Amino acid sequence: MPHMTALVTISDAEAPQGVRLPTESDVTIYPESLNNGRGVYAPSALDLADELSGTGVVARPWHELADCEISSEREPVTAAILSVVLGIVSSAGWEAIKRVLRRRSRDDRVSLTIGWRDGTAERWIRVDGPADAVAEAIDRLPR
Repeated sequence: MPHMTALVTISDAEAPQGVRLPTESDVTIYPESLNNGRGVYAPSALDLADELSGTGVVARPWHELADCEISSEREPVTAAILSVVLGIVSSAGWEAIKRVLRRRSRDDRVSLTIGWRDGTAERWIRVDGPADAVAEAIDRLPR
C-alpha cells in the first residue's frame, strides 16, 4: 500500500530479478533492461553514478563497464527526470544519494527504486516525487 508524504509516494517494490545487494560498493545502479546479457542503462543512471562517485563513495553499475550499453531511447520529458534502481549498502551511500538529490532543482522529479539490508532481510521500495522531498523522505526511512 503506497504511503504519501508531502508530494512523495513511497511503496513496496520488487528486487530486480536475479540480483543481490553487493557489498563491494556503497551504491549499485541496476540496469533498466538486459540485452544478450549486457546491462542497458539510461544515460541519467550512469550520470548519477558519476555524481555519487564525486561525493567520495563507490558507486557502480551492476555490470562491468565493458558489459554496459547506454539506452538509445530518449527519456520522456514528461516522465521523472531521474528514474533509476539503486542498491545502497552503506551509510555513506545513503548520505551521498541525499546530497546529490538536494543539489537538484526543486522542479526535478525522481523515481527511485531503492534496496537495502534491513537487519538480515533485503527491503525494496519505490520513492517518487520532487528531488528535495525524496531526499527528506529517504532520510526518515528505518534502516
